[in-house]
Amino acid sequence: MPLARLLTLVFLLAPGTVFASCPETTVLSCPIGKKQLAVCLTGTTATYSFGPQGRPELTLSSSVAALDYTPWNGIGRSIWETVAFHNGPTSYEVWASVDRMAENPRYEGGVNVLKNGALIAQLTCNPGSEVSDLGPLEAAKTAAGLCWGFESRVWGACQAD
Repeated sequence: MPLARLLTLVFLLAPGTVFASCPETTVLSCPIGKKQLAVCLTGTTATYSFGPQGRPELTLSSSVAALDYTPWNGIGRSIWETVAFHNGPTSYEVWASVDRMAENPRYEGGVNVLKNGALIAQLTCNPGSEVSDLGPLEAAKTAAGLCWGFESRVWGACQAD
């Protein structure tokens, strides 16, 4: 194998290069056009980043306890979940969904950009991208002692039965 090809393979397979630069857990990572969307989980902090691979233009972080994560409500054909990161009046709502009744179910994802609650951009992961659910965020919130209220649609302290 030529040296240049071998070095290219080493670069592509090196830890942290394929999935943006998540130091611990990659929750979601996908290309959108020529840019990379990533949601990472490091300890009790979740981070959103977007921009060229390895050089994000925007990075926002939130503690898991304060994280604006909405799990699937259990209704409908599509299993979906969202996590929003806020920067003043602008919110970056990352989503993942799968049509559970499709012949070959496959997660899709992207980010909706909202300003003062109004949608200003919808960006979707490139077709064919490997996208996963946002499950690690729900597990992290639960580990932080929080439970989702399906009726109230709010995270709160877990109640003992």
